[in-house]
Amino acid sequence: MKNIQNILLLIFVLTLFGSTVSCDKVDDPYLGIETGSGGDTSVILNADSIWGDTGNTTIRKMMVEEITGQLCGNCPPKTKLIVDWVDSEFMDKVLSVAFHATAFATPNPKYPDDHRTIKGTKFNDDFGNVDAPVAVFNRLNLNGAGFIVQGSKFETEFRKLISNVALGNPKVQLKILNIYDKDSLKNRLVITLKALKNLTSTHTAIIYVTEDPVLGDQVYYNNPNGDKDIFDTYEHRHMFRDAIGPLDGNSIISSSLSKGESISKTFNYKLNTAWNAINCRYTIAIRNNATGEIIQVDEVHAVK
Repeated sequence: MKNIQNILLLIFVLTLFGSTVSCDKVDDPYLGIETGSGGDTSVILNADSIWGDTGNTTIRKMMVEEITGQLCGNCPPKTKLIVDWVDSEFMDKVLSVAFHATAFATPNPKYPDDHRTIKGTKFNDDFGNVDAPVAVFNRLNLNGAGFIVQGSKFETEFRKLISNVALGNPKVQLKILNIYDKDSLKNRLVITLKALKNLTSTHTAIIYVTEDPVLGDQVYYNNPNGDKDIFDTYEHRHMFRDAIGPLDGNSIISSSLSKGESISKTFNYKLNTAWNAINCRYTIAIRNNATGEIIQVDEVHAVK
């Protein structure tokens, strides 16, 4: 009997932390998600359940994707604009991720840190961008002028979006449950979408892994607090570390989703031990494949 119990336990664990679980439409995504009822086997012994902002159905949150680099002396004040929106003025309504890319992120003997990533570099290169600071807002082609917004226009373009109710009229409610296994140090993300309007095209879930902050070096022209060369003490905010799947996103709505319907998908990930897990978050953005636009975003801490 003990051998049979051990085999059953092994099958359960392998199922739990196997490959990505396929999408399942669910009648009530808020019922039994931790206990396994309703088709989700999310129970893990000795695990923490960490939730995102699950209740809001009136706010459409905004995603800001920034391109920066430690050699970009004009980046810090522009980055601060974004950080202030995220941390204070539009807290819990605007989220950000910072890709370290372009020649401004290339290390040298004076600035040896390397914060570049393969996926972040590809994201930047796909836009054909060589400059910094630049940003993309909700992956919108603003005014037909392109996706990339120069740092000098961050404030202007952002305020235009806000005045055009960019934070209202949401199409989906996004629910994130992160189950952190304290034994294996793995995360199990259960992402659930509830359609607030009829959705008739395919959608993906972009899952960014960020660390915030990361202390390091930075060139800072016109630094109001001292020298232009900052070593070891500059706070790099919302630093992109990796993504679960591609930065175009993982399939989550394969065809359509009617108003009131919900769909759920599960992803597994283990943080790199070189990162500070306490400072890491998973930021999930829902992308309309037909338009490329991000229609909703939220985040959850990696660990408690």
